Order: sequence, then structure tokens, then C-alpha cells
Amino acid sequence: VLEQLVRVFVIIAGSFLAYKVLDSSLTLSVGVAVSGAFFGGLAAYLKKKKKMKDNKEVLGIKEYEKKDNITNKDIIMKIIGYSVPFIIINIATSIYNFTDMVLIIRGLNYIGFSATDTEFIQSAITTWSTKICMVVSAFAMGMSVSLVPNIVSSSVKNNWKDVNSKINKAYQIILIISIPCAVGLCILARPVWTIFYGESTYGPIVLAIMVLSAIFANLYSVTFNTMQSLNKFKTVYISIIVGFGLNAILDIPLIVLFNKIGLPPYWGATVATVTGYLVSIKIATRDLKKNHKMSFASTYKMTAKILVPTTIMVLALNLVNYFFRLDLSSTLNCLIVIVVNAVIGGTIYLGIAYKMGIIEEVFGKNYLNKIIKKLTFGKVSIGN
Repeated sequence: VLEQLVRVFVIIAGSFLAYKVLDSSLTLSVGVAVSGAFFGGLAAYLKKKKKMKDNKEVLGIKEYEKKDNITNKDIIMKIIGYSVPFIIINIATSIYNFTDMVLIIRGLNYIGFSATDTEFIQSAITTWSTKICMVVSAFAMGMSVSLVPNIVSSSVKNNWKDVNSKINKAYQIILIISIPCAVGLCILARPVWTIFYGESTYGPIVLAIMVLSAIFANLYSVTFNTMQSLNKFKTVYISIIVGFGLNAILDIPLIVLFNKIGLPPYWGATVATVTGYLVSIKIATRDLKKNHKMSFASTYKMTAKILVPTTIMVLALNLVNYFFRLDLSSTLNCLIVIVVNAVIGGTIYLGIAYKMGIIEEVFGKNYLNKIIKKLTFGKVSIGN
């Protein structure tokens, strides 16, 4: 969280100061913005160093007392060995986007879209919508990936039952956050798009399906973070190749199919990507089931539970938007609609999910208590 806050602050404040206040060149301003990743990483590093120093006795760190036999070369080789699969995962995600970009252009041109519309839709899918979808991804991914070290700890002890429990927990955290956020953004696709990019014919329609695909992108990411942590590199490579190949094969056929059945044809490209994600996840989880007798039944049951408050939230928001109509060509009106929907939708979803025991089941009473205390500055807590 600290890393992201610092990064975003440097991007926004740094580029604004460089370009608007100091009258620097656009190139330098972009350079300042890009440096946000460095300063974010530096802030996270310093935070961790301080935490380690404050807790060195608990962690068993006794500086300068003992020198082990591991050389710097050994450490560097280990880091390279572990980092290569992570790099491949990130490259695979970029290749997904690049493949979609090329095939969407060809597919839309094939069914008769103009060059201008094709270019806009391609940019909306591969760039603009993706930025907004980060809202769906950020919190869920941050919380679920934080479980990975615990998963590794259990796997080293060959406690696969605990590994299974923690993987399910990671999935459930993603779903309990991603599903309502994605569905809410889908409902608010037009006002959200208008605030960020202005009015558009295709933009909101693209965003509506892209935010839903972000749920599967989250599951895909945490699955392969986990698989790498368990040293399942062969399965990772196979599943990525199969998923990517399926996405590439389905892109244009689904664009043509969606056009023929009267759906927005560019939705076909997103469905192809989601299909690739799902097949990759299936291959990975099948390996875990086969070799370690893992079960994901609890995640399926939790998904069904999560859909209950989500469905009620959707019905309530559609009712609100039916009676509470504003001209969405105005940025202020769009902001009002978003705030009203967010407050009502969030209250309904969280209220019902809490009453059903979903939130406590996923996060646990102690962790939930900790979050509530931090948000209320220690004034509110859950009773025993």
C-alpha cells in the first residue's frame, strides 16, 4: 500500500510540477512520472528495513554476530533463478495484450469497422479500460498476494492441507472484493468513462465487459504467483502457453460470432482472453488436485454466497438509477451518480455480506477487528 501511494503521488505531483510549474519539457515530465516506480519501491524497502530492525529479536536477526557460508554469487544466482518465472508471467500478460491489440484490429476491419473506430476500440480495450480496471485489481491482489509467503511456509513443511486452505483463502479474498467492485463499475460504466475520458459511443460498452474480465485476471495472477512459490514451474509454463494459444485462436472467430448474433463484436476479444485465463487456471489447479489432493469446494461455495448480496445490490442500484436520472453529459452529474451508487451499493453489499457471515468467514474475526479498529481509529470493534 505504501509503495503504491508513493508511486502514484510521484507520478501525479512530480509530472505536474515538472510540466506546469517548472515549465520543463514533456520528455522530462514523463521521465519524472516513470521514476514513481523507483521511489515507491524505495519507500517499501525502507519501511521493511525499519520493520526488520524493530523486530530483529522476534525474527532471529543478530547482526554482525555470525557469518554464514553462502556467497554473494550464490544469492545472486538464487535470485535470478526465482525471478525468471515471474518475469515470464509478466511478459505473458503483456503478450496477451499485444496479441489482442493486433487481432482486434484485424477482426474489426474484417467485419467492416472503420479505421478510426477500430483504433479507438483497440485502445479502449488494451489501454484505457485496463487503467480503470486497476481499481478492481489493486486491493484484492494486494491482500491475496500477501498470503503467498504463508503458503510457501506451509509447503516447505509439507503441510499441504494448510496450503490448500490458504490458496482457497486467497481466491475468496479476491472474489469478495472483486465481484462487487466489478459489477458496480459495470453498472456505472458510462459515468465513470465520461469522468476519465469524456463522452464516447464505444468506451462505456468496452469498459462494462472489461471490468468483469478483471475478476478472472485477478484469479489468474494469484494462481501463478502461488504456483511459482510452490516451484511448479513446468505447470506454469504449460498453462501459460496453452492459455495464450487459446486466446490467440479464439480472438477473431469470437469477434465474428458476436457480430453475427447481435452482440458488440469487440466483446469477443475479451471473452477469448477470459477463456485463456480460465483454461490456464484449470490446468494449474488440476495439477494441485492430482499431486496434492487439494479441493476448491469451499471457494465454489463462497462464490455462491457472494453472489447473493451482489445480486441484491444490482437490483437495488438498477432501481435507484431508474428513478434517479441525471444528464450524464455533465461531469458533475456523473460524479454525483457515482457517489450515490457507491454509497448505496457498498452499504447494501457490506451489510448483507456481514449479516450472512461472509466477511467474517473470509477474513476471520481477529483480522476483521483489526481492519475496523484502524478505520475507526480504535473506536469500534467487534465483540466476542
